[in-house]
Amino acid sequence: MWETWIRNRNGWRRLVVALCCAVTLGAGTGACRKNDEAAGTAASGPANPIRRSDRFQAVAGNDRRFVAVGAYGVVAVSSDQGKTWVRHELSTAPALIGIAVCGDGGFAALDFAGTLWRSDKDAEKWQSAKIPAADSLLGITCTPDNRIWVVGARGALLSSADSGRNWRDQSLDEDIQLLNIQFSTPSFGVVTGEFGRTLISRDGGASWDQAGSLGETFYPYAMHFLDADRGVVGGLAGVVQETRDGGHSWRTLQSPSPAPFYGVLMRPDGQVIAVGAGGAAFRLAAGVWEALPGDVPKADLRGLALTRNAVLIAGTATLAALPLAETPAAN
Repeated sequence: MWETWIRNRNGWRRLVVALCCAVTLGAGTGACRKNDEAAGTAASGPANPIRRSDRFQAVAGNDRRFVAVGAYGVVAVSSDQGKTWVRHELSTAPALIGIAVCGDGGFAALDFAGTLWRSDKDAEKWQSAKIPAADSLLGITCTPDNRIWVVGARGALLSSADSGRNWRDQSLDEDIQLLNIQFSTPSFGVVTGEFGRTLISRDGGASWDQAGSLGETFYPYAMHFLDADRGVVGGLAGVVQETRDGGHSWRTLQSPSPAPFYGVLMRPDGQVIAVGAGGAAFRLAAGVWEALPGDVPKADLRGLALTRNAVLIAGTATLAALPLAETPAAN
C-alpha cells in the first residue's frame, strides 16, 4: 500500500493507494519486488509472466488488445481476449493507476505522480507528458474524439485534446477528491467523488452541473456508466449504488459482501459486476447476487473489462479471464 495525507474540510485524512508495500513511487525498487520470479495468477498456461509483486490497478481493451497497468510501470498486454499475456515495464517505473481507450484505439494511462502515458493501439510504444495539476490525480478517461480527461484531489478536472501537450483546466474551487470520470456517449460525461458528489455534462465536457448525491459519507472507488441513463458505483463496506436517470437519483443495491468494491461495471444486458478486497467477485442478474463463476483468486481485485464472452479481472498478482454465460437481465 502507499499512502499520503491530504487535508479536506473535515481536517487531515489519509489517502491510500493500493500499489505496493513500502515503496517510493517511481523508484522501481522495494520489498514488493523480491521473489519476482514467482508467478501470480493468469490464464496464460505454463509460460505465466505475471509476478507476485505485480499490483494491477486497471485494465482496458480495444478491438486488438487488452492492456492492464499497475505499480512499477508494469504493463501487461493480451492479444487473445485475456488468455495469455505479455508483460513489460516502462523505463521510469511509474505507479500506473488507470487506463482508458481513446477513439483512435490507442491507450491513455495515468500514474500517481501526475504523468500521462499515451500509446498506440498495440500498446507497444509509450510516450509521457506531465500534467500541470498541483495535487494528486486519481482518475482518467478518453473520449471518441481522443480528448483525455483526468480528475483528482482538490477538485482537479482537466482535459487535453492533443495527447497532453496542452490542458484545459475546469477544476472545482473547493477541497474535494474527484475519483472517477467517464463519457458513456460523446456528449454525456459523469464525474463522481467523495462526499457523494456527482457531476454530469451533456455537452461533451464544455460545462458540468451537479447531479444527485450519492450520500455525504459515500466514497466511490469505482464507477461505470452503460449509457446516458444507466450506471453503477461501488465503494466502502460493499456498497453498490445504481442510477437509471443519468445520475439524478441513486438507489442502493442489496450488498453481497462487506468487502469494499474497487471495480464495477454494467453489461449491456443490465447485469452488474463488482470486485473488491479479498477476492470479492459477484454479479447481479435478475435481481440476485451470485459469485462469479470460475477460480477467483483471494486477492485485492480492482480492474474490470469485458471481452466477447468473459470478464477480465486485474488485481494483486492477478490477471484472470472468467467466463460469463448468458443469464437473465437484472431487474
